[in-house]
Amino acid sequence: MDKTQQIFHTAKIIKNEIKACKEISIRPLNINDINLESAKGIVPQSLYLFLGWIIACDSDVYEEPDPSIPCRNMADERRVLSIAQDVIHSASNARVKVPKHVSLAMTVHHLTTSKLLITLLNRMGHCSSCDGIQSVDTSLAMEVVTKSEEYGTVIPSNISPMSFIQLAADNNDFNEESLDGKNTTHATTMVVYQRKPFGPEPPPNVAADHSQRRRSYKAEGHAYEIQEFSAHGRRPAVTSFVGVNMDEWFKETSEIYTLANNMDFVWKGLLRVNQSEVSPHAPDDIHTIPVVPS
Repeated sequence: MDKTQQIFHTAKIIKNEIKACKEISIRPLNINDINLESAKGIVPQSLYLFLGWIIACDSDVYEEPDPSIPCRNMADERRVLSIAQDVIHSASNARVKVPKHVSLAMTVHHLTTSKLLITLLNRMGHCSSCDGIQSVDTSLAMEVVTKSEEYGTVIPSNISPMSFIQLAADNNDFNEESLDGKNTTHATTMVVYQRKPFGPEPPPNVAADHSQRRRSYKAEGHAYEIQEFSAHGRRPAVTSFVGVNMDEWFKETSEIYTLANNMDFVWKGLLRVNQSEVSPHAPDDIHTIPVVPS
């Protein structure tokens, strides 16, 4: 009974410290909180020592408690902090957000996009739920969109304002194989460099409203509706081209070729008439409103 009571009182001490431990902020998530140092600052000292003496301490050699013994290498430190975060996650019923469970769920989601795998790991107490990760991704998207609307461009979250930055840009070309050589990718890639400031880093500046927990991002503001436009009316069904010899369309004697050629001829004629009939003394706004689209 004395042994059972000792274990019970030890568990109560650790449980009370877990209730008082702080959590990381996930709306929005700060990348500086996803590391071992942040996890060690969250784990209570009693839980850290308890697991360290169980995992990394040889009881036959050390009989007296010594806070410097538990983790003498990085492998033991990682295992102790990993199990300690599992204990905090389970004891708080996932209310306390710890670095391991948030980062592991996000990594698995980005690598596999498997909701089932995240759910299995969550039920075993190793990572956050799929709904929780969706809210984290949504808050990050809201933060990026809000800052891009404020500054006019997308700024990475780890770039601090009022500090010297360096930028470099270069073209990024991908010549995809195509029949006509068109529709290839020609983009410009830009990178931003900023030295880590001396001393403590300033707290992150939260721009978006994260008071509500959202699992999906809803675009706000004006959105342009893409309307279908076709010179031949509604787009025909795909099945209408089955068994049709499309090579006949491009012959000069076909009806479709003749109709398209006549439409192009009329359009060119109207365009020339429109440009020649505009008086040079007319107001400037008349020149900017073409009658025939060019």
